[in-house]
Formats: sequence, structure tokens, C-alpha cells
Amino acid sequence: MPGRAVSMSPSRLWSRIGKRRTVGLALACVLIAACSVYSMIVLRDLRRANGWVEHTRQVMVALYEARGAIRNAEIAQRDFLGTGDEQFLTVYRHAGAEAAAALSRVAGLVVDDPGQQRRFTGLTADVAVGLARLGDGIAARQAAGPSAITPEELASRRAATEQIMVDIADMQAEEARLLQARQADAVRNAAWAQNPLILGTLGSVVLIVLIFRLMLTEAAVREQHARDGTAELGHAIQALRQRSVELRGREEQLRVLIEATPAAIVMFDRAMRYLAVSQRYRDDYCLGAQPLIGRSLYDVFPEIPQARRDVHVRCLAGATEHAEEEELPRPDGSIDWLRWEIRPWHDGDGAIGGIVVFTEVITARKRAEQVLAASEAQLRQAQKMEAIGQLTGGIAHDFNNMLGVIIGNIEFLQDTIDGNPEQAALTSEILNVALGGAELTRRLLTIARKQTVTPGAIALGVYLPNVVALLRRTLGDAIHISVIVADDLWPAWADQAQVGEALLNLAINARDAMPQGGMLLIEASNAHLDETYAAEHLEVVPADYVMVSVTDSGHGMPPEVLERAMEPFYTTKDTTLGTGLGLSMVYGFAKQSGGHIKIYSEVGRGTTVRLYLPCAVGDAAGQPDAPAGAEPPRGTASILVVDDNVPMGEVARRHLTALGYTVTLVEGGPAAMVLLESGRTFDMLLTDVSMPDGVTGYDLAELAVGLRPGLKVLLTTGYAGALGSSGSDGRHGTSYPLLRKPYRRQELAAQMRKVLDSRT
Repeated sequence: MPGRAVSMSPSRLWSRIGKRRTVGLALACVLIAACSVYSMIVLRDLRRANGWVEHTRQVMVALYEARGAIRNAEIAQRDFLGTGDEQFLTVYRHAGAEAAAALSRVAGLVVDDPGQQRRFTGLTADVAVGLARLGDGIAARQAAGPSAITPEELASRRAATEQIMVDIADMQAEEARLLQARQADAVRNAAWAQNPLILGTLGSVVLIVLIFRLMLTEAAVREQHARDGTAELGHAIQALRQRSVELRGREEQLRVLIEATPAAIVMFDRAMRYLAVSQRYRDDYCLGAQPLIGRSLYDVFPEIPQARRDVHVRCLAGATEHAEEEELPRPDGSIDWLRWEIRPWHDGDGAIGGIVVFTEVITARKRAEQVLAASEAQLRQAQKMEAIGQLTGGIAHDFNNMLGVIIGNIEFLQDTIDGNPEQAALTSEILNVALGGAELTRRLLTIARKQTVTPGAIALGVYLPNVVALLRRTLGDAIHISVIVADDLWPAWADQAQVGEALLNLAINARDAMPQGGMLLIEASNAHLDETYAAEHLEVVPADYVMVSVTDSGHGMPPEVLERAMEPFYTTKDTTLGTGLGLSMVYGFAKQSGGHIKIYSEVGRGTTVRLYLPCAVGDAAGQPDAPAGAEPPRGTASILVVDDNVPMGEVARRHLTALGYTVTLVEGGPAAMVLLESGRTFDMLLTDVSMPDGVTGYDLAELAVGLRPGLKVLLTTGYAGALGSSGSDGRHGTSYPLLRKPYRRQELAAQMRKVLDSRT
């Protein structure tokens, strides 16, 4: 009935309690079992997710190593192209091997991802092209030297490398996306694993407490079950802690990898506050150990110009910018060169979190490129001067033969017109003009470095005072001449007459640069041109030299004039005041002597010309030989005269016949060889050096001496050509006396007598 209490017997109550206890136990077992199964499933998924995270990190590390190795290979290749230093090839090959190993690891890691496989296929193709172009550049540099490298080829190889970097960045971006997604899965699985365990444990504890009141034995079972769940949870937490340690180890590996790269790396947030800084960045920008993290870039470097700040703004908006070359002023006033790149980085949500700056000091490469450019300019100038020398040498050679005929015939005319003063005056005038032409050709041959020279040891301390006395008479009183000679001056090895002529030409140029008068200083000292100087001046051989400098206080030369100062016939004077051959002759003399010439000049501050002459070994001469007598010596010997220029040969024949010799004239080397091989004997052979038909005067002399040992030989030539000053072409050790064309009867007679009277 309503409102009436229902009574229950104790046995029925215990029976109901027993049923509830059984139901409670059953529910507890089901709950605990469900939580355990669920936790095991989630833990398995957690381990799988962590495995994919690790797999993605391995792909990213391999890509990063490949990127760094390829970049190192490019840098080593550029360094080798700029310097030619073989040690950069070792770096290049090592970097190529590292790149191949890293790409091999990437290939094995992306087999599970078709998209990455397609990207990796494109990457390997671009890497093959890029490394092939780098290798082609090295081969070209080894085969043809610095001139084989063009800016277009450098740009092409750099573009190929940049395409590789783009391919790698594309794969890294995909792996970064996968890493983000897989890390999220791992975190989510960890949360799902932890919460059910905790919930199941708490539920088990509550049920155990309730059931404990009913049955202590069931409470013991529940308690043991709870301990097992707690232990499993502890293992999961320990696994998470171990994974955290491993991740920190990976971060340390990445840090070491970053520090080992040749570029300085720094990361900023959107407010341009430092987030990470490499040690190379601190070193390159002289930051030392000062704290940077959290500070603003513009507080550390307040002098950053607005243009660079604008670059930061554009990169924070998503742009990527770079510069291949940029000056970096140092606190000590020096200048370094940088190559930099700035790109944004993204956070876990894909938003731009800030920028990453990569900078590399390329001063060594820049200086190597500058040295290479200077060397190329010097090579072009040397080639131009060589071409001019070849042209002037050929002209002078032919002109000497013409002048020889003119001078010889004029001398014959003078012998026949002693009783006619008017004709004698005319022939003397013609002779003087011809001798002037001979002097001009001698200058041209000096420029061409084919002038016959007679080098010897010169004591400039003795010789210079005589030259200065001549210069004082030539330059006049308006120019004050000073001479400084080092006490321990070495003897120089050169043609003494040409040294005097070179100094005279330099002094006359100095006089013309000082129309109102001024100071002229001549110095002689010892000098050493080392390997560094020789590397900047291609024609210089590192050695000890005797340096003679001529310095004036004149108006100086602007750069455009200085660049062409030693070209033949180039002059800034009026055509009536100079031919433009002075400095050209000095240049040719220096080169033919094995020396070097250098000009320093500034507008309004004067000019210094430094002439470097080789050092002599042995005693030095201070005075020239005494002049020959006026009466030409005579003789009766039998002479074979050989010259492919018939008029010049006739002049020699007539001169020698007038001097009493028996002369046989032959045109060209082949005819002379036939005559010598026929058995004809002669006391002396007088032959031109440069002849056609493949037989030179030297070849003819070798044949004649071979047929008749002891035969006297005198060579004659309009230019030295391949012969040295002693008449040797360098193919054999034998040398012969040499007479320079055009010659006068007196010179021919004296040289003939000297050769015939010699013992050898």
C-alpha cells in the first residue's frame, strides 16, 4: 500500500547485495579490460606515429646534407676557377662524394611516397646536370687556364646549382609538411593513450574502494589490476621522455651541421628579434660572445641602411631575396665581400614566423677574380705589343737591306767624286739621311726586341756619372739632375750603349713634361721581384734585379695616356716634337734584356719610370770599347759571300774586293751548299742569317764548318731574330760573330779582320 515501508529479510538483502557485487565486479572487469585494450591500440598507433616522425626527420637530414655538399662543391669549383689552387679540387671531390651518399639515402627513404619519388627523380636529373657543368668548368680551367672561364659559363653553372637548391627546397617543404602532420598525430596518440589509462585507473580505484566494502578479496584483485595499469602508464611516459631526449640529440646534430657550413646563419622572428645565431655569424660580424637572443637586429646594428630594412620587410611578406656580391666595411677600414640570401620561415600553422639570413664571406674569391681580370688585361696588352713588334721587326728587316744598298753605293760614289765639291756635298747629305734611316730601323728593332745586342756586366756606379754629364748638356740648366746610387749596387747585365740610350730617352721625355724646368732624380739600387709581384705581371720572372729609376716633377700622365704610353708612335706631343718611339724603345730594350719596366704617374705630381735589369755575374765594365781607326784594314783572303738580297750581296762583294779580298758571291743558301759540297775551298764565309728556301745562315755555317773544320764564319743580319747576341740560334752550342745591317765599309773591314785574325 502507498506510504507503507517495505521490509526485506537479511538473507534476501545479502542476496541482492551479492548480485550487485557480482554485477559490479563484472562491470569493473569489462571497464578495465576495455581501457587496457584501448590503451594498447593507442600505444601501438603512438609507436607507429613516432616511427613516421623519425622517418621524416631522416629524409630532411639527408636532404640538408645533400644541399650542403652540393653547395660546397659549387664553392670549391668557383675557388679553383679563380685561383687555380689544386687543394680546392680535393674539397670539390669530397663534397661530390658526400652529395652522392646523401642522395642515395634519400632515394631509400622516399620509396613509400610516390610524390616525393617524382620530385627526387627531377632532383637527381638536375644534380647530374649541375655536377657535370661544374666538372666541365674545372676541366676547362685545367686545360686552357684562366682565360677559358667566361662570365656566361659561370652564370650558367650557378643557375644549374640554384635549380638543384630549388628542387631540394621543394622536397624539404613536402617533408616539413609531413613532419608537422605526423608530429600532430604522435601528440594526439600520446594524449589518447594517457587519458584512457588515467581514466581507467581512477575508475578502477573507485570501483575497488566500493567493492572493498563488500569483499576484501575482490579489492585485492582490483588493486593489483590498478598497479598493472599504472606500470604500463609509467612505461609510456618513460618512452615519451626517451623520445624527447632523442629529439634533443637530433637538434644538436642539426646545430653541429649548421656550424660546419661555410655560410653564417641567423634566424629572426617577425619583430626582427634574434631567435638563433651560428658561431660563424658572430665571427663574421665581430659580435664576440655578447648576448643576442631576444634582442632586435636594429639595436645591435643601428647603422643598417633603410634599403636593407626594406629587404627585411619584403621577406617578412613572403619574398626571397639574395645578392651575389656586396661590400662589407670593417671597423679597421678594410672591405670584405659578402654573398647573402634572405628567405621567410613558417610556423606550425603555415604562417610566416620570421626570416632566415644566410651570409658568406667571399673576399678570397673576389680578390682571385680581380687578379684574374688584371692578368687577362696584362696578357692582352702583351699580345698587342708582341703583334706591333712583329710588324715593326718585319718592316725594319727589309728596310735595313734597302739602306745597306744605299749606304754602300753612296760610299762608292764618294770614292769617285773627290774633285767635285757639289757632288760630294750631295752624296754626304744622302749618306747622312740613309744613316738616319738606319738609326730609325734600329729603334724599330729595339721595339720588336729583335735588335742585335751585346750584353755585358755594367757597373752603374761608374757608368751613370758619365751618362749624367751628357744629360746635363742635353737637358739644359732649367732642369736640376740628382743621382743616388746604392753603396752595395750589384752589376747589371745588359747592352751598355742601349742602357745609355734608354736613360737619354727617359730624360728627354721628362724634360718635355717640365717645360718650365724642374727636378730630375736618377736612382740605382738593388731590387727583388718576388712571386707575388710576378703573379700580377705575367712577363716577370721572380729574381734579383738592378733597378734604375728616373723620376721627374712634371705634369704627369692621366690614366688613359698611361695605358698607351709604351705603344710605338703613340705621343701626346706635337708631331714636330717627337715620334712616339722613346718609351717603346725602352720597353723593347727591357724585354730583350730579360728585364722589366714599370711606370707610375699622377697628373700634377710627376712620373717615375723604373727599369729593372738582370744582375750580372763577374766583373763589371764601366767604359765602352775604344772606337776603331779611320783607315779600314785590308786583306787577301778568299771569301764566300751568301745573301738572298742580290743588291746587298753586290755591295758586300764590291766592298771586299776594294779591300783586297778574293770574293765569290752566291745568291741564297741552297746554291751556296751546292758550291761548298763541290769541293771549293774558302778562307771565310760571310752569310746573311735570314734567308728563304729553308736554309738559314746558321745552317749554312754549320754545313761549311763540318766540311772544312777551321773555316772562319761571319754572320750578318738586319735583326737578331731567333739568334742571340753572339750569333747562335739556340739549337746548338756553337756561336759565330755577328755584323749588324746596314753596315759601312769601315765596320765591315774591321769585323772581317777581327774574325780572320781570331784563333777559332
